[in-house]
Amino acid sequence: MTDNWKADRLSIDRHMVDGVHVASVRGEIDYDVQGVFSGALLSADSTMSPLRIVLDLSGVTFMGVSPR
Repeated sequence: MTDNWKADRLSIDRHMVDGVHVASVRGEIDYDVQGVFSGALLSADSTMSPLRIVLDLSGVTFMGVSPR
């Protein structure tokens, strides 16, 4: 099963591989998409112990961290 999150310039697809959550991120990461980004990571199934998330950032075209 794949879960999807989308914003104007960002999309995140999350799926399981051998018991590990893999989140494939595509597009731009900046202050405006923080809600979508954190939602995709924090909504991972917390019943796993320990929780493991792998981020595939190969599709990220821009990353900015300046708050407004």
